Amino acid sequence: SHSVPPPATSSGRQQGEGAHRSPKQNNAVALSPTAQQQQQGGGRAGRDTRKVSNETLSGAEKSTSRRASRQSSGGNFGLRDHRKRAQRLMKKPTLAAGGGEGEGTDSSINAEMTSEEKNTEIKKAESIVPEDDEEVTVFVSFIRRAIQKHFLFASLRAEERDEVITRMKKRLVEGGQVVFQQGEEGDCCFAIQSGNFEVSIDGQKLKTLRKTGTFGELAMLYNVKRTATVKCTQTGVLWEISGRTFKKVMRLLQSRNLSHVVKFLADEPDFASLSDEDKQLLASSGTVQKFEDNEQILRRGDPGDWLFIIQSGKVRSQYGDGKELIVESGSLLGGLSLMHDWKHHYSSRADGKVLCLALGRSSLVKLTPTVKDILKRAAKKAVLKNLCFYDLLDGDQQNCLVEVTEERCYKKGEVLVGANRTKDEADDEPRVIVVLHGSAKFQSALTNENYPADSCRQDVTAGQCVGEDEFLDDRKLEFSLSVESEELHAYSIRSSVFLEKLKDHYGTVRPLYYGPPPSLSGETPSLCVRRYLERNEIRTILQEIYLFKTLTGEQLSRVVMNMTKMSFDTNTQICTFGDPSDNFYLINKGCVSVEIPGKGVVRTLSRWEYFGERGLLFEIPRSATITSAEPTTCLVLQKQDETVKKDDLEPVAVVGYGTFGRVTLVHNKKNPNKEYALKAVSKNHVIVMQQQKSINVEREILLQLYHPCIVQFVKTFQDEKYVYFLTEFLGGGDLFNAIREIGNLSEFQVRYYAASIVLAIEYLHEKGIM
Repeated sequence: SHSVPPPATSSGRQQGEGAHRSPKQNNAVALSPTAQQQQQGGGRAGRDTRKVSNETLSGAEKSTSRRASRQSSGGNFGLRDHRKRAQRLMKKPTLAAGGGEGEGTDSSINAEMTSEEKNTEIKKAESIVPEDDEEVTVFVSFIRRAIQKHFLFASLRAEERDEVITRMKKRLVEGGQVVFQQGEEGDCCFAIQSGNFEVSIDGQKLKTLRKTGTFGELAMLYNVKRTATVKCTQTGVLWEISGRTFKKVMRLLQSRNLSHVVKFLADEPDFASLSDEDKQLLASSGTVQKFEDNEQILRRGDPGDWLFIIQSGKVRSQYGDGKELIVESGSLLGGLSLMHDWKHHYSSRADGKVLCLALGRSSLVKLTPTVKDILKRAAKKAVLKNLCFYDLLDGDQQNCLVEVTEERCYKKGEVLVGANRTKDEADDEPRVIVVLHGSAKFQSALTNENYPADSCRQDVTAGQCVGEDEFLDDRKLEFSLSVESEELHAYSIRSSVFLEKLKDHYGTVRPLYYGPPPSLSGETPSLCVRRYLERNEIRTILQEIYLFKTLTGEQLSRVVMNMTKMSFDTNTQICTFGDPSDNFYLINKGCVSVEIPGKGVVRTLSRWEYFGERGLLFEIPRSATITSAEPTTCLVLQKQDETVKKDDLEPVAVVGYGTFGRVTLVHNKKNPNKEYALKAVSKNHVIVMQQQKSINVEREILLQLYHPCIVQFVKTFQDEKYVYFLTEFLGGGDLFNAIREIGNLSEFQVRYYAASIVLAIEYLHEKGIM
């Protein structure tokens, strides 16, 4: 068994049942011995019994109890028995009047009964079992409401609480009957469905419990003697569960949670390298905790007694300077605070429902050195996520950053940056400093009459980063940083060390250029690191463009490496309407206008928008003129020369007929595996129907489109009689005919086709096509 984390809002040790609450219970308070006694006697955390029987009752009470047992609901039947018996009774025929097993019986139950017992059992069942499943559902709903906010069940998921509920037994209690006496042994917990129950200590009445009240929890957990007497004052119904059953269910749930945690660790990159034994050890050393939306997980200033590994969901962490960071599955919370015995320097709340694996200080002792190293590394990564450029790194580059990050300790008065600085850190090299614990005084060197020195001083505390801009822009550190606290722990990242690690992993990355490659002599480490970040950002943008969505990470990297950078002054024509479409352009900086003859400027494009994507695939002319509206830089990808001419196409079969002509399946003579659909439109028919404008508009629109949910247009041809539209070949037919053939679609099929249509329309609207 494992200790459960204390409440996040409590600064001291909880007493009584509070010591066993989960960290997510923010309203836990310390209880005085008297209050504990009162609560144990029959409040929200009342008493329970090892057994509820007639042995502890007086003679009159025993008689009443026996009478109630005969006339009541038929005994302590659990919900599982209720369901089985209800289902059996509803089947026809059930048991014959004389005993014997009918078609609807449960042989596993009846095999152990005599005929007389079977009849008796059926009569009992008929008197208490709901006649239909709806009433059983009402009972289950009641118990769910009664226990869902209870500290014993608050950390359980709904399906886990149901595991407990299905093992509870129903008990009818008559007015005047004593449920249990003060001083007797007990191990049962009770939930009140109806009736009134009086709680008294030493004969003095304390309170009356009513519907949805619970009592007996502590005795169920710890087998302690009852410190109060609970007596029924108005006939009612109780639902009970024994400590033995409850603990058995908890062991079962713990086993399930353990397997889920192990699978999570195996799938999470930061923990996947652990051996199976270490994964089992880590999973079994913690407790699974559930947090509802906006619930407190960590509180700034609280002792770092727990760390949390996020299994699912998102968590918002807020730092002292107001900065907010959202972290997801796999991230650590409170890792360094636990490992170094520091107070938390940030607060964390659940952003939606969150599931975490909680590890206490005592749990760390059980872990192997390998597991501890993995946790330390994950804790370091969690801190580095505060860096502004961290998310611009890919997974391997983030690991490189973690490996080169050094942890240092400084004493009060020591200077990290500036005059009298520590000898092993030169100011002429950009570096980032992340404060982990303690505080430092920041003093900017860039002061003048407009910016007094006092306004450039500030305290730097745990969680804050300094030097990020200088690190990325290759600027000298124009500030001083000295330790104010007795001791300061900080991470230090030097650009040269980080660059060497990247080179070892990736090799040298040349800058994007156009024309002869420039000399790389004199390149600083910071500028080289900046190039890695630039490439990563470009690759991320390309992943969102349909043209590149199906490419692997390696293929995308090749695309980025083959892009060149071109700059254009204001009012420079980048491409002209009707010219061959030979390049793809991704705007890196600036803004361009898109102009169509006869329509003027139809839209503008800015940073990370693109044009010319169809030119990479097809031999088609430009459908618009693109002009720079301001100084603009584009990343350019040149097309591969692969033209398709009408004479290259060979007909295979006629696949359909349209309004103005037929559609033929054709393939390329040079490459028979390359198939197209060729739609032939009669010029004469178009003229007769006065559809010349419609044909031209169709072509103009198709030239602008590239989307997986829209038939891909390739190019057009024409001869004396026909205009030809060449498109990709889709051999499945159209949706209308498919529905007529296969009948009603399933819900999944409807969702799929509806979503495809919505995505296509959404894409058209983004293009300004209505």
